[in-house]
Amino acid sequence: LVAMGLDCVIDGLIGNQTIGMTNSENAGCILEQYKDEQFAFYEGLIRNKPAYAKYRNGWTRRAYS
Repeated sequence: LVAMGLDCVIDGLIGNQTIGMTNSENAGCILEQYKDEQFAFYEGLIRNKPAYAKYRNGWTRRAYS
C-alpha cells in the first residue's frame, strides 16, 4: 500500500486501519496497482537472473489473474 502512495505504517499486520484505508480507496484501482507491482517484482527477478525468463508467461498469468 505504501508503494501505491497510501499513507500507512508498515507493521506487518493487516488490521482495522489497513482495511479501513483500502476500503476508503477505489478497490479496483488498488487491485490493478497491486497486480502491476507483482508483475514488476517478477520482471525484476528475471532481470537479475535471466534463467528465470522461462517462468515469465506463468508469472504474468499469476500476476494478472
